[in-house]
Amino acid sequence: MKKLFTPFSFIVSGSRLIMATLLLTSITALKAQTVGESFTTADGLKCTVVSDVQPATVTVTGGSVASNILSIPATVENGGTVFAVAAIADEAFKSSDIVTLDLTTATNLQRIGVSAFADCKKLQTVTFPAATESQLTEIGTLAFHHASALKNFNLEDTRLTVLESLFSKNESDEISIEGLTELRLPETLVEIKNYALQFLDIKEIEIPSSVTTFGNCVLEGCVYLTDFVWKNAQITSLPLYTFRGDELNNVTIITTQPFAPDGLTDKHFYHISSDGMLTNVILTQESIESLAKGGYTNETSVFSVLVPWSGDPDAIKSIKAEPQTEAEMTDSDNDSWYTLQGTSVDCPKKGRLYIHNGRKVVVK
Repeated sequence: MKKLFTPFSFIVSGSRLIMATLLLTSITALKAQTVGESFTTADGLKCTVVSDVQPATVTVTGGSVASNILSIPATVENGGTVFAVAAIADEAFKSSDIVTLDLTTATNLQRIGVSAFADCKKLQTVTFPAATESQLTEIGTLAFHHASALKNFNLEDTRLTVLESLFSKNESDEISIEGLTELRLPETLVEIKNYALQFLDIKEIEIPSSVTTFGNCVLEGCVYLTDFVWKNAQITSLPLYTFRGDELNNVTIITTQPFAPDGLTDKHFYHISSDGMLTNVILTQESIESLAKGGYTNETSVFSVLVPWSGDPDAIKSIKAEPQTEAEMTDSDNDSWYTLQGTSVDCPKKGRLYIHNGRKVVVK
């Protein structure tokens, strides 16, 4: 018997085709949501699914950048599923032409990968979420390596616990970021790694009291750095050459315990820029006395410990670095020398701490 096709049968067949198409589309969408699968958002961000269990998450692995501005959202959607943007992958936007990196809405972002924005030589501004909304706890090594045009970049609103070397590799990687003159660090920071802030043009820096580990050459080559402040520091020494090549004028380190006798020496200020003139080092009285016992001077200069300045006279003093030979001491307008107890001394002995011309002086 010959089968007849009626308009109704075509309608039924068409409905099945539509249903089959919808089913296939749904399956395809679901497939893109499994871990390891990738998709591209309407804004051109390339994403890889990290977790498909709610709350589902993705890592941004790259993508197109419109008008040289890259904005990372808190979430992206694909196939009916909303994903939190948890990370930016290693080398995700390396060597791109980004000028502005806007992370203010990236409130689910926890990690920026290694070299994620390395060699972005046009990058000028990076903005982070507000401190109350930020979840950013990790920025990988060299994440902004050779981002030489960077001007606006502050970390104080992040939740970083470890500060890696973000801008340069090591002491031979002398790529200065001339426009970055200000950098504020978060109070969540615990460790600052080797070379972390090397070759920046920052003028001043305050280390959070939360920091307990301070690496080598952290501030090396910061040729415009004049002021270093670290209050309630949980340290007893600094790595050698901490300030090598810097233009320091003022150093304030108020520790919770005394410095070790060799915890701060002239070697810490080794090769300070010739334009620099270290005139003011503020420490606790206990640290001063400990350092004085350690004999922290070289053959041609001493650290002269000043009498209490404006502030708590029992806690904070000022140390001034100045060349002063024994001959210069003898030729002084006021040749009176006293012990710390106020007893007059005719012949001050080497290595001892005395009061001379209203200042405390270690005789070398």
